Amino acid sequence: MVRKCCSNCFSDKVLKLQINSIGRISRCHYCGTNDASTINIDQLYPLISPLIEVIDNIFEEHMDGYSLFHILSSEFKLFNSNVQEQIIEDALQDNRELINKKYKNFQTNTQNEWEAFK
Repeated sequence: MVRKCCSNCFSDKVLKLQINSIGRISRCHYCGTNDASTINIDQLYPLISPLIEVIDNIFEEHMDGYSLFHILSSEFKLFNSNVQEQIIEDALQDNRELINKKYKNFQTNTQNEWEAFK
């Protein structure tokens, strides 16, 4: 069975709009919302890959650092608080090397910079 994520899993307005525009009404595997606009989990990576590339380029890799999910959640506020790390692991199933990467955090206001960039 193909897992589906919905626009309610995310707090990023642009990503929510993208999912709503291409999604189909179904039940979300990750947050449990019924009758939500959902996409197959393998459709998520192309939508978030530009952001992942930014993280990979500006955050320094560090063995004691933070996971990609943590950075997407904490620094970029991509996910709603009820979404677990499984969503990013499933979305990156064809890019497993990214799941295991850890990044050193740096002091900046990433969320505001990301909003300004969009």
